[in-house]
Amino acid sequence: MKNQGIVRPEVRVHKVNVSLVRDVVSALEDPERANEARTLLRERFGTGKPKGLKALLAAAPLEGIELSAIGTSICELLDRHQYHFRGAQR
Repeated sequence: MKNQGIVRPEVRVHKVNVSLVRDVVSALEDPERANEARTLLRERFGTGKPKGLKALLAAAPLEGIELSAIGTSICELLDRHQYHFRGAQR
């Protein structure tokens, strides 16, 4: 299972929460509900902000956003603001 990126965690929950935990796991495994479930869980119970731009973009729900409509590519935007991100001034 580990080779497929799947792990089997052991959790201890009160009996009344067992079905809830199973429902959450089911939602995370369902391709139609997984992104929304992850987003909701991270917003409410997340451990903090993503670290770095790559993690932030990976965590962002980008479905349905037409990036070409922005008019500036992400690379151009990052290049333009690289000094700002690093804290230096031009």
